[in-house]
This record gives sequence, structure tokens and C-alpha cells, in this order.
Amino acid sequence: MKNALGGLFMVGLPGTELDDSTRNLINRYGINNFILFKRNAENPEQIRTLCLGLADACRAAGLGAPLISIDQEGGTVARLKGPDFTEFPDARELAESERAEELLTDYAKTCAKELLAVGINMNLAPVLDVSPAGLGLFMERRSLGGTPEQVARLGALVITT
Repeated sequence: MKNALGGLFMVGLPGTELDDSTRNLINRYGINNFILFKRNAENPEQIRTLCLGLADACRAAGLGAPLISIDQEGGTVARLKGPDFTEFPDARELAESERAEELLTDYAKTCAKELLAVGINMNLAPVLDVSPAGLGLFMERRSLGGTPEQVARLGALVITT
């Protein structure tokens, strides 16, 4: 039961190292899904060490490989920034370009390569909200478009790349 329930949660970590409270969540409740934020990331080597520590702790607890996620959407929502990580414009800027498919494919491939290199195996992007232009909403810049068709087409491209 522990493993089944723990797998339903995704938890954040308090700092840059695997701490006792996180180990307790893994061992006591079977948590093996994690989300990293800027507070958890100093540099690629530290992130890699943290992710390996999470994987080792989950394995020692008899759990499956952890799901380690981050928001690396581009623009203002990018937890990992240069010089070690490629900085991309926000999703709407890429989606509105005449080269949208090419740019979004490059974004997806580059993010996947950089995230996997440090042990992060899930990007919580793209945002699949439909957000019409001109309303002044924050989601507008994070969204791939203002119509369901455009968001579905471009979202599928990013997800399957």
C-alpha cells in the first residue's frame, strides 16, 4: 500500500541536498516523484548529485526509479539558466514564429538533452492551456497559442520530439 499511495504524490525538496525529511518521505511513505525548483539548483554537478541521491534512496527503499521533474518552459519560467543551460524565449514567442515547428523541435531536443544530463527525467512543459492573445494574462506568454487546434498541434510536436 505504501508504494501505491506514495506514487500518487510529487513533492518538492527544501534545499540543494538530499535531506533527512526527504529520505523519510521516501522510506516511510514510498514517495518517488519529485519536483525541483530554483532553490534546489546551484550548478549541473550539484543537480546531478541530488538526482543520483534521490535515485539511490528510492532504490534502497524498494521503489521504482524516481520521476524527477522541473519547470523548464523558457522565458520567465525556466528554473535552470545559463551558462550551463540554454535559455529559450517563452512558448508564445516560439509558437508565433514563422519557424515555429523548427524552433520548438530544437527547444524540445535541447531541453531533453540538458535535463537528462543532470538526472532530471521530466520537463513540466509545454503548457497546454489555451490563452487568447491580447488579454494581458500571464498565461498568454506560457501558452503555445490562442486556439485549441494550435495548442494541440504544437504541444504534440514538443511532447513527441
